[in-house]
Amino acid sequence: MPEVNLYAADEAAMLEVGARIALVTGGRGIIYLHGDLGAGKTTLSRGLIRGFGHEGKVKSPTFT
Repeated sequence: MPEVNLYAADEAAMLEVGARIALVTGGRGIIYLHGDLGAGKTTLSRGLIRGFGHEGKVKSPTFT
């Protein structure tokens, strides 16, 4: 499977990327997040999970 690189200018853009991934995938598939601390993994995860309708807190995927 080809690698996909996405760039987001700020936190709001990263949340939107996550929401769009949720919309496009419809909850199917596996997404692996890899990056240094502060790279935006939690923000992307928050956008993705909220894109599925979750309204609560989202913990860091690095530490869960």
